[in-house]
Amino acid sequence: MAEDLASGANGNWNGSRPPLPQPPAHPAGGALAEARGAPDVFMHIIEQSMLVAAHLRDDYFDTTLAVADALREMASGPNGLLAIGTLSKTDLEPRTVAFVDGGIGRVNLNLAVPVIVRAGIFRVKEGETDPDLHETFAHFPLVLGELDGGLKTDAGYATVVRALVEAMALRAVMYEPDFRDVDLVMLHGPLVYLADPLFRHWFPKCDLHRILGAGPGAEEVVAGFDRWCGRCRYTASDDCRASRAADQTPAMCVLAFLLEDVVECCRRKGKLLCGVVERSSARGLVRRCLRKLADSGHPALTALTAQMSATGNRKVSARLVEDVLEATRYRDSMLMALALRRGEYTEPEPLVKGGNDRRQALFPAVLSSYLRPTRSRPLRVEMPDWLSQSEQVEVLSRVYAYADLLPGYAFPIGLDIVDKYTAIPGWMTKAFETNIRWEYGRLMAGQPPQLGHLADHMFFQPGRSRATRPGV
Repeated sequence: MAEDLASGANGNWNGSRPPLPQPPAHPAGGALAEARGAPDVFMHIIEQSMLVAAHLRDDYFDTTLAVADALREMASGPNGLLAIGTLSKTDLEPRTVAFVDGGIGRVNLNLAVPVIVRAGIFRVKEGETDPDLHETFAHFPLVLGELDGGLKTDAGYATVVRALVEAMALRAVMYEPDFRDVDLVMLHGPLVYLADPLFRHWFPKCDLHRILGAGPGAEEVVAGFDRWCGRCRYTASDDCRASRAADQTPAMCVLAFLLEDVVECCRRKGKLLCGVVERSSARGLVRRCLRKLADSGHPALTALTAQMSATGNRKVSARLVEDVLEATRYRDSMLMALALRRGEYTEPEPLVKGGNDRRQALFPAVLSSYLRPTRSRPLRVEMPDWLSQSEQVEVLSRVYAYADLLPGYAFPIGLDIVDKYTAIPGWMTKAFETNIRWEYGRLMAGQPPQLGHLADHMFFQPGRSRATRPGV
């Protein structure tokens, strides 16, 4: 029996089932070396392995490294199926940069949704020695209780409102005189939203005035949106007419209008624009690469699919790549963390809008690239498709350089600062809770509670200065 087991281990299986194909050996300096040198990447692989089927778990680490090495081979192969570039360490000219992010505030109450959303702008003039001119802050708050409609019971409600307020902050950078000197606008998040849950949300016209009123020029924005709707290719469709009749404006239409306005304004004024996604869950790049590996019969993918069909309880269907993605939970950022080296990036390519809602086509066309910072996992960078190649490289170089300024974290430092700035402070939500308790005391004393003013004080906080700016 021991001899049979030994012969099986050597590949000479004498039983009823042949041995499964083995993934190719890990090359020196490949994905294995990257996993050893990046503990957070290794931990991410292990975390994902706990979510896959039991029969795939034992070999999950090795098969993942093999697939990542195969992706690396694609970049160096004669066909150039995966284009990878390397950023040169050159000094960048001083720029004025505006970083934009949003925050959501919750209180310690039995509320299904947060109570306040706000977006912030952190503007930095590189090379400026005067502290008063070197950096400025601005923010746009919105109390959700002021909105009459929308799907407030939906878990993504506050996120949708935050995206709209962030878009208004981007628009403020484009049109407000205080930001006329900005050369580059960097958003913490995507420039294009493809998630289907976004398309469920809607707001009545009165809410649009309140949401868009979080930024300057609300009336002009609403009027511009009405004109944009009149030119929309779907304005005569049945669902669009039904939405207008019910006074239910889709949130994604407003967001698409705002982002298109910002992108076109950047083009007119010669400004650079990008969105940086910290932990992307996208699969588009890996899906395309796995299809190439499947077409070529690469050993790494052959070994993985053999495990799925021979050991699993289901047969691999013609939808081979989708089966692999579903079984392994692979994401672009996960495999690119193993395939890319520090300072490397995937050549920007058009972001494919392949969801279930046709209205995704309303969002502006953007390019997407994965950039590996000095530490941590790759960042996904989105930028308008009209940027020249040199401008694309400059955007990626600045994302890389700003990320290198944040030791141990590798995320653009300006986005980290504005993230801290827009986070709803504890004193604000604590004050909201205190007011509620005060009104309860009035009720117990036989007086009617006054609920209308509860959120008034939450709109403002003391001005920002260099001494009180967020720590890094």
